[in-house]
Amino acid sequence: MARHFLSHHEFTEETLHHHVNSTLVSTAVKSVAPDKSRKLCRLTYFGCDLSLRYQTDPEPTRSGWILVCTRDTQTWGEKAMVQPRAQTETMQQKVYQELRHSLMVGAFVPGQPVSLRKLSESLQTSLMPVREAVNLLIAERAFEMMPNRKVVIPDMSEKKLSELMYWRKVLEGKAAEQACKQVTQALIKKVVKINDELTKAVEADDFHLTLIKNQEFHFAIYEAADNSILLPMIESLWLQGGPSIYFSLVSPNVLWNGQFHLQAVDALKAKDPQALREAIENDIQVTAEFLLKSHMLRRVKPRPIS
Repeated sequence: MARHFLSHHEFTEETLHHHVNSTLVSTAVKSVAPDKSRKLCRLTYFGCDLSLRYQTDPEPTRSGWILVCTRDTQTWGEKAMVQPRAQTETMQQKVYQELRHSLMVGAFVPGQPVSLRKLSESLQTSLMPVREAVNLLIAERAFEMMPNRKVVIPDMSEKKLSELMYWRKVLEGKAAEQACKQVTQALIKKVVKINDELTKAVEADDFHLTLIKNQEFHFAIYEAADNSILLPMIESLWLQGGPSIYFSLVSPNVLWNGQFHLQAVDALKAKDPQALREAIENDIQVTAEFLLKSHMLRRVKPRPIS
């Protein structure tokens, strides 16, 4: 028979911290507000019937509930150590993916301060998964930690943008070539649908949706290349360059006519890898030229550092 000391005197449906095999685990427990006067209670956890006994100690801080885990419910310990962590990692992964997507589609701009509290409110979650996701993105150079511990979107210089766009052309052009060699009717149908939605978003002056559909269009092609080496590198470039792409749409001088997207669709239909590569490279090039010639990045207000 195994006994585990529980530091909390009450159980609720909220998060409960307890020790299992000396490991601190966060989890959710069903049913429960034991009455200390009863000294004993039962609860159901992961389908197991567990017994709790209240232990009184001369030292008040050491008083608490003792979990009695019989042989019949021995698997509970294993589940308690695995499932809560999986739940936490799942939430962290959801937050991470949401932030990655937001960066790629220009939801942030260079130099913008990032409030973890506001992110957690927007994503309707606690600070912990947001903080962990942001730390991962700092490691990927998508976010930046300042000396005062504040998080910001990294600044973008024209030199850095030129380098990012150069490598985007190289890598995305190659991914497009590979995708075209294994094109299917399902891919063509998917890309045409996304481009139609993109065109409608442009016509409606819906900048946010335009950026989302533009990212979907490109990655529908790159994912079809089925290249596990190229795709993460492309994603990294979009993470770093996405905030700057926002400026390609907010200016009234930009001409977003979808010319190269239509050429890309035609190349897919013709199964012409070279034509598809050129369409993708030209699409990236015209965006880079606009941002550099318009000097939009020079107009970004300096971020506060205190």
